[in-house]
Amino acid sequence: MDYAISNKEKVIARINNIIDKFKNAILIKEIIYNWQDIVLFRCGLKNIIKVNFKSGQSVFVNNKTQYSKLWKSKPAIQALINYYNIRYKTDIKLGEYLSFFYLKNKVKIYYKNYIDIAQILSLIKENFIDEQYKLLSVSNSYVLDIGANIGDSALYFAFNNAKHVYALEPFPYSFMNCKKNITLNKFDRKVTCMCAGIGGSNKSLIIRNSFRSADSSGLVHFKSGRKVSIYTLDALLRKLSLDSCILKLDCEGAEYGAILNSNTKTLRKFKQIFIEYHYGYRSLVKKLRASNFSIKYTQPVKVHNLNAKDPNMYIGKIYAVRQD
Repeated sequence: MDYAISNKEKVIARINNIIDKFKNAILIKEIIYNWQDIVLFRCGLKNIIKVNFKSGQSVFVNNKTQYSKLWKSKPAIQALINYYNIRYKTDIKLGEYLSFFYLKNKVKIYYKNYIDIAQILSLIKENFIDEQYKLLSVSNSYVLDIGANIGDSALYFAFNNAKHVYALEPFPYSFMNCKKNITLNKFDRKVTCMCAGIGGSNKSLIIRNSFRSADSSGLVHFKSGRKVSIYTLDALLRKLSLDSCILKLDCEGAEYGAILNSNTKTLRKFKQIFIEYHYGYRSLVKKLRASNFSIKYTQPVKVHNLNAKDPNMYIGKIYAVRQD
């Protein structure tokens, strides 16, 4: 598919990537005493460093692999929790599950190990601290949550009084965690979890139950595992008997097939649409405007993602409102 990334947008995406790295550097400075050593290590000017976290723990790093694992280690997780609590007052706690407060409600998210916690902290920041979905008017509305992952976005919608959330997650491992988190927060009657995905045509895939999808993993077909249905938006709306709802799409590139292969009648069943795009916004914005949606979008950030079929991603967000 031609994602139509202009040269100007590529330059903007690279600039945004540099800005993100600068923000990350600020975070490192906030949680690590000797942050200068990390800069020297990343520049190749130091081969071995002792990372001293402000939480009081230290970790030795002597290669790139260890540096990558550093951010999923217990000392790093504890330092990040301390940072979020101080800066955002989320009161994150570790126990049988990770818990924090949102809108005076205690939110609980299941984790298996510290690798899970690293991802969860990122999701908490995006969804419950930065509130990336706050423009969506979900109160008393049906929500179609495509790419539900571990149920974090579905929980956000449920805590914001959605009438009902249909949470689709195609990877069985993430889907099971999604169900656990919905039950843990007592939203079984408000959230329906489906091990399914979205695309430009109706089909099915086999996905291994134990496969742990990494950030921005696209759909993968395995020889054995769970049979997972992939729906078009029209087929999914008919299956769920939905004529009017809100759509959230974060499906690692499948958004193009889902939106571009839908007709205007189908798209206009959505009052509002939130899309995280992964390869540019032009074709999606053009299609939605042709279906009479008003559009806001962010400029792309250049991301090199080895987990994706096309690793050169241009990621951003689109917010669309149906004009009646």
